[in-house]
Amino acid sequence: MSGVLTRTAGLWIAVALASLGPGTAASAADLSGTLGGTSPAVAEEQWPELFHKANEAYEAGDYETAKSLYGQLIASGLENGDLWYNLGNTELRSGRHGQAIASYLRAASYMPRDGDVQANLARARESAKDALAPPQAPVVLRTVLFWYYGSSLTELVAVALIASFLFWCACVLRLRLDSEALRWAAAACAIVFAIAGGSAAARALFPRQVAVVVTPAAAVRSATSDKSVVLFELHEGAEAALEGREEGWVKIALPEEKRGWIDARQVEVGAAI
Repeated sequence: MSGVLTRTAGLWIAVALASLGPGTAASAADLSGTLGGTSPAVAEEQWPELFHKANEAYEAGDYETAKSLYGQLIASGLENGDLWYNLGNTELRSGRHGQAIASYLRAASYMPRDGDVQANLARARESAKDALAPPQAPVVLRTVLFWYYGSSLTELVAVALIASFLFWCACVLRLRLDSEALRWAAAACAIVFAIAGGSAAARALFPRQVAVVVTPAAAVRSATSDKSVVLFELHEGAEAALEGREEGWVKIALPEEKRGWIDARQVEVGAAI
């Protein structure tokens, strides 16, 4: 698999973002529960060294150590596409295909157009026993709203901020120059800001999530109880749209109006792409 040990650039960006406030750490702490919730946090200044050690462990074939070190980074507040990509490769090499799929989905939410992520995600999906299409929006919708489905949340926010800055620059210049070009430029920037800002808000407020089965088999039940009726069974690598959560359980939805509850310990949550 190409690119595993070259994925380090995102580390420095994530370190810079984490230094701006606790928001990144809070998000990562929530996600770290999918790694078992047992990875100890480490200080921010240790991130580069730990990331390097994780890559070295992967290169040496010590995948369990590599996964543990990547998990410590996530638990400490570091979260970016490169880290999730490397973790996905580690899990794929270890034969944990369901967990690999979930990690690649998270990587794709940061790097939606990355060829290595898409190729390795497809490779991990080949092992899935159930013939289920991954949950995603219809092709027509993905084509019409290409910027929404083809960009990360960070990219949408960046475009919105740049458009806002240029809009106000054009407005200030118009105070000195009564230019038709400036008028059109301000209008164009306002439109771009509305589209990008609205898309970013929608992605942040209504994230589309996927539950990926990570155990050999998982019973889908009619209610949140081990004694409830088993509706059907899914196997490792199966992906289903996540519709809700209750303590210890997740509600999933499949095509043809199939719905049910799965023990939360049998799935990991990734982002729909």
